[in-house]
Amino acid sequence: MAEYYVDGTISSASGTGSGTLVDPWGKDDDLLAYAIAQVGGSGTHGHEYIVVDGNLNATAALVLSGYSYTKPITVRPLVMDGTQRIAYDGGAVKFQNATNISGINTYFVDFSNMVTSGTFFDCNGRSNIVGCSFDGTGKLSGNYLDVGVNSVVMGNHFYNDERTGSGLFVYLNSGSMALGNFFDNIVRHHYDLYTRGSEFRNNVMTYDSGYAYNTGSVLPIDSGKVDNNTFIGPGAGGGTAAAACIYIPNSYEVNHIANNYFEGFALCINVSTTSTHPYLINQLVGNRYHNCNNFVEGGAPSDSIILNEENEELSSTGLVDISSADYRPNNLLINQGYDPFAMVNAITNTLRPTIGALENRIAAPRVRDLY
Repeated sequence: MAEYYVDGTISSASGTGSGTLVDPWGKDDDLLAYAIAQVGGSGTHGHEYIVVDGNLNATAALVLSGYSYTKPITVRPLVMDGTQRIAYDGGAVKFQNATNISGINTYFVDFSNMVTSGTFFDCNGRSNIVGCSFDGTGKLSGNYLDVGVNSVVMGNHFYNDERTGSGLFVYLNSGSMALGNFFDNIVRHHYDLYTRGSEFRNNVMTYDSGYAYNTGSVLPIDSGKVDNNTFIGPGAGGGTAAAACIYIPNSYEVNHIANNYFEGFALCINVSTTSTHPYLINQLVGNRYHNCNNFVEGGAPSDSIILNEENEELSSTGLVDISSADYRPNNLLINQGYDPFAMVNAITNTLRPTIGALENRIAAPRVRDLY
């Protein structure tokens, strides 16, 4: 993969530089688009655009014709340890102008000023969005991310939710993963995530105290795997429980929901009461909840859930300190989760997984490391 370099601190109205580390491209506006145009095409194995310093902005959507999962495009900082971040002013336009481009990768990019309606970041799969942030200020509807199949959305921060119309934070499709993301103070009373045939694991979702959507925020949708997440509802921290968290409607089958923590919801799992389909949930195991009115919708048909084991209500919070945004599990959750190896008689395993999103480790930490 060929590497090209840009520098957002270089001032030039029309563009300057040669794209090397010692002479990076610079331009006042649309620097990334300028660099892509200078290179021309997608090359043999795709391209990396490396930001040496400064930030990026856009006044028009990027044109990424020719890039694909075999010829990917990557945007990243020069220093890849998280200490260098790239502010990206989206110019209230889409990140790129086509929906059939795969292999789009961004690392440590802080997106803001996204398109007001419609999907901001749309790709056709096999992409990585890692360590980024998405400031929702001004985004009133439409998806933040639609990543298609076999993609990774990891370690991102979604905040300043201003949606008034429909739209998702993330739409995952078959074989994708959302790992270790933070969805901060969700406000919009509608669906927030689709995880169709994908894995949603070790994420933290917090909801505004006024959030009241009673259908559900997260839809696993057909073979979705929702494990070890922490859902902090509108009534968390001693407030009034409200809204539903996970929604599984009729015909969305074979989902797996394990070792999650719920607090402050009226209903944790909303399973369709009109379901004529068995096996909506294959495994509903090891989950814990506190200050929730109901764990599972009471009218769900009995054959909608196959394995329903070790889901327990706690008498006090399972988190260290919600008021201080310390969402680590306390001793009520550490090593208390459901162990899938318990079903394999040939394996002796005395340790159990931790429930929730943070510090999900096999062995319990020392108390002095935890607090």
